[in-house]
Amino acid sequence: MLEGAFGTNVSAVFDGSSWNVTFTASGEMGSFVEWVKVGDNQQSGVAADGGKTYTFSTSKLSDMTEVTMLVNMGPMQREVSSGITISTDGLSTTDPEPEPAPEPEPGDDDALVAGVAYAVPLDLGGSMAGNMLGKNAIVTKAEDGTYTVVITVAASDTYYFEGLTVGGVQATRAYSTDGANYVFTAEGVSAISGEVKLGFTYTPYGMWRTMNHSANATFDTDNATTDGATAPEVQKGVVKTDLNNTIAAAKEIQQGSKTAEAYETLQAAISTAEKAAGNDMIPQMGIDANVKTLIEAIQTFNASPDASTDPEQPGEEDGDAVETPDGFLLVQGQEYTVPVKLVKDDGSDSMAAGYFEAEGTVVWTGSAYQVTFRITSDGQQFITSIDGVENLGGGAYRATVDSIVKPVTLKFGLTVPGAGSMNQTGYLQIDTTTLPTKSGEQIKPENPSTPPSENNNNNQNNTGNEVTEKFQVGHTYQVPIAFLKHNSSETSMAAKYLGDTALVRPQENGTFQVSFAATSEGLGYIKSLSYNGSAIAQSGNQFTLSIPAAESDVVIPIEMAITMMQQLGIGQSQTADMHLYLSQAKDLGTGQASLAASSSNLAQTGDSTTGAATLAVGVAVAGAAAAVAARRRLSQQK
Repeated sequence: MLEGAFGTNVSAVFDGSSWNVTFTASGEMGSFVEWVKVGDNQQSGVAADGGKTYTFSTSKLSDMTEVTMLVNMGPMQREVSSGITISTDGLSTTDPEPEPAPEPEPGDDDALVAGVAYAVPLDLGGSMAGNMLGKNAIVTKAEDGTYTVVITVAASDTYYFEGLTVGGVQATRAYSTDGANYVFTAEGVSAISGEVKLGFTYTPYGMWRTMNHSANATFDTDNATTDGATAPEVQKGVVKTDLNNTIAAAKEIQQGSKTAEAYETLQAAISTAEKAAGNDMIPQMGIDANVKTLIEAIQTFNASPDASTDPEQPGEEDGDAVETPDGFLLVQGQEYTVPVKLVKDDGSDSMAAGYFEAEGTVVWTGSAYQVTFRITSDGQQFITSIDGVENLGGGAYRATVDSIVKPVTLKFGLTVPGAGSMNQTGYLQIDTTTLPTKSGEQIKPENPSTPPSENNNNNQNNTGNEVTEKFQVGHTYQVPIAFLKHNSSETSMAAKYLGDTALVRPQENGTFQVSFAATSEGLGYIKSLSYNGSAIAQSGNQFTLSIPAAESDVVIPIEMAITMMQQLGIGQSQTADMHLYLSQAKDLGTGQASLAASSSNLAQTGDSTTGAATLAVGVAVAGAAAAVAARRRLSQQK
């Protein structure tokens, strides 16, 4: 197929240090090529006479051994990879061995004076990324010999630029006040001499693929100047430009050949993002999480199967097919590919759904079903075990069940960085509508909320299902709280200054408004409370903050400035964890909007927090997904 699209020749031009290899797609097959990728470098091509060209750089022709292309032929779209060998016969030179970079001489590797900001010319060696990055970096050398490097990246409504690394150091991101640039600041860069690797993470709108690229950059310190060596001023507070741009681009997506259900799910994700964009209580981390969640929803939509009236399954016409107890017509031992997804007990997508691949297989053994499913590579970093199923290795698992119409209960361990491990329960729902049936009619899967019947005794014990508390917009919930030392089960010294009951009020945008009170003694000592870097709103003895809606107990790290602690020499401020026990919430009903949180404080003993995830980390890993799912649930219950 590669030869059909590109022929048997490529153009190879040696520029003195590397080869620029150009593939030319032409003819009928070439017209179906949507993009070409070599290694991590993916290109959409440049229009040329008779076709499109794709140019890649390599230090040695022999290193270019594989090419991947996306072939889009209307109803058929797939990635094709092929091994290649570029012959040097007939070339005037052989593969060059690039000259090694000279070792830096002892002493200072540049003439920069510590503490002075310089505008340093930045050269990316012809990398395409050079079109997005500013021509100069603002570099300040520290007394310890490390560097603070500020690099601007052109902002655009055609892509979301998520991250930048400089020499392996992750840069912080901000927006310039004029909105024209991202401003990335990397502190503690060890060296800027020679070639410095820059890493980029961005998602082009329209393509909707998250790219992770890198390029070798040279900082021309010989031509550094203090003229214009001022980093752009950045916007303060919460910036929603990326979220608004992503929403606008998402709205351009049409249903096309995708199913109505997939398109409806995408529209729900867009609606959730719009709610977040209109909520001034969400911190920057929550806004960024909503951007990524919406992009992931679009990627899921793009990867979803096309609508099909009657998908053909292997063995459907086979005379050996038998009717199973669920009414399917299956060949014993035959593997059937089916869509699968992880859902909650109400049938909506689980927060961990993105960690499970969208397709699995079903095999009828003659007495039971074997359901095989896989965890994504990202998911394997967080999901450590699944109870009651067979681990096949490589992220693959197999469950043996008596029914595939009923969801398969999965209890798994989830490790959240910074918060430890917790146990979660989800339900693997199998889209049985794609399987052949005896009657010829589709059989739809059931939701987990349907209680398991006695004849659905799968081998992994369906008893003890955890039921998620339903929180309704307009209601007020009384929730026990406890203040413990940060990342500890010991009671915080601040506990006696704060009440042990909070009021939780679900909001339409998928967040919870949480109110708690200070004791009369606490009002005399508490100077300020903050969450995620922002001050918690205070009115009298009442403190109120907004968090993403959660499904179970959560832990909220709160930074406290308390006079007593300062007098004891503990420090200007300390962090204590507020444990919010949502599993013990009491519904006070509607009409309680003016009710104040109680300042009473009984003995706080530091109840067990098994299953509670630290919210600051939970937001970064899956908090936005929780808000998406919670908004959907809350809107359904209004």
